[in-house]
Amino acid sequence: MGACYVLDEPSIGLHSRDTGRLIRILEELRELGNTIVVVEHDADVMRAADHIVDLGPGAGEHGGKSFSKGFREAGSQRQRIADGALSAR
Repeated sequence: MGACYVLDEPSIGLHSRDTGRLIRILEELRELGNTIVVVEHDADVMRAADHIVDLGPGAGEHGGKSFSKGFREAGSQRQRIADGALSAR
């Protein structure tokens, strides 16, 4: 409880069934009072996020600009932010 987990693309190589399991595990960790920061490109993981920050447009010196960000509480706003982040790829 109270730990901060930082994960870099944890869904890489997972079957979609296992990605769902990963999402449930991350949600359980959050519900226990932990903070989870995930760098991810998987659409399902992004849509399950409480907060999304989309950085880009490129890597290294060509990136680092915030395109969009939003909170889960925004409801359909979360879907639009996730879809916007995904369509930029």
